[in-house]
Amino acid sequence: GGDGSTQDNDFKPASNLTITSPGLLANEQGGVTLVDSLALQPLGITVLQETLADNLPENEDFVIFKYTLQNNNGSTLNGVYVGLFFDWDINGTANDFARYDAPRRLSYVGNSANPNRIAATKILTTGTAVGHRSVHNPNEIYDGFSNTEKWNFLSGGSQTQSLDNVDVSTLSAQGPFSI
Repeated sequence: GGDGSTQDNDFKPASNLTITSPGLLANEQGGVTLVDSLALQPLGITVLQETLADNLPENEDFVIFKYTLQNNNGSTLNGVYVGLFFDWDINGTANDFARYDAPRRLSYVGNSANPNRIAATKILTTGTAVGHRSVHNPNEIYDGFSNTEKWNFLSGGSQTQSLDNVDVSTLSAQGPFSI
């Protein structure tokens, strides 16, 4: 949130989280519906979040998140951006690095003390511009993360693509969409 210690809660669950194992497409499938009714200025959006996790050897090191957005009001929403923010705490030293591989639409982070342990996010949807931001937490998050900063990170395209030796977060975004 804007003060650095309060987390924003713009979205609330509109359904219970369900987990099916085995699922139709993967060993574990989850789903939850979220609505933005707690936002100061709700847009009237419903988000269906679905997850797929598998235990086959070739599929056990990743989880797929699928988001479906629905506009619940009577007018078109233009200029909509969606994104995922991850605060990666690879280990306690905060001696992390962050990189962005634009051709692969892949952001990844690791820790300099153990560079073989990598966490990553990849945008799978094509057809709309992808944005990325490697976030320097001490300079950009610890003092608060305002709505203006969030919007600029979401809608600003590919921004800071590389950071070293600092506590990092990443933001992967896509848009603009008309819903």
